[in-house]
Amino acid sequence: MTIADVQSVCGHYSGTDAVFVQGYSALLEGGLEGKRVLEVCCGEGQLAGWLAQNPAVEVVAIDSSAERLEAATRQFGSLSNVNFICGDAANLSRFPAESFDVVVGQASMHHLANNLSQVSKEFSRVLRAGGKALFIYEPLGHNPVVAAIRGIRGARAQWLDESNLFEWALRDFSECFTRYEVFYFSLLAYPCKALPPQSRLTKGLYQHLNALDQRVFERWPRSRKYAANCNVCYWK
Repeated sequence: MTIADVQSVCGHYSGTDAVFVQGYSALLEGGLEGKRVLEVCCGEGQLAGWLAQNPAVEVVAIDSSAERLEAATRQFGSLSNVNFICGDAANLSRFPAESFDVVVGQASMHHLANNLSQVSKEFSRVLRAGGKALFIYEPLGHNPVVAAIRGIRGARAQWLDESNLFEWALRDFSECFTRYEVFYFSLLAYPCKALPPQSRLTKGLYQHLNALDQRVFERWPRSRKYAANCNVCYWK
């Protein structure tokens, strides 16, 4: 898998593709050949299925929804190196200690926000020394405008486990790891979410504003926490 593969698989994310390109590139960093990957909160299995296209990678994917796992199995079950399991991301007791090289969650950490201490311990336990836990496309809660918009959307949709994350929670999660790094996205680019997602205008405007965001974050590091989204990687 290459950066070209990453850009191809992230194409349908449109205005938020920079988040996924960075996250998927971080996932592939160092190579996954011969490694064992655990995806938590896998949904219908798109990420697990993409990873399993490489026959040298063993993928285990868990989700609490039997319905979503059925859809994942229908689409990707023919791949011999991916296994979909119904389970709780906060309770990985079925897996032995140090049995995975990578744990990855896509838009999943904020769904586990009420139990991050336990999740951190479990992820660290099942990771081998030198392994990493990677969260892709997570919502930050420091920006009051973004938080208000998400609150309204969540109330209308009656989402029960949607939470914004804060820098202190990301830091506390790192207690079971040796180090971590946060990558920030969508400050000035956040309004692009209101535009038609697949239009050339949206894509061009987002790319321009995302590049501007990165310059702002570099020049004024304190502005980073007001970004709408982040990726965060923890190393054991």
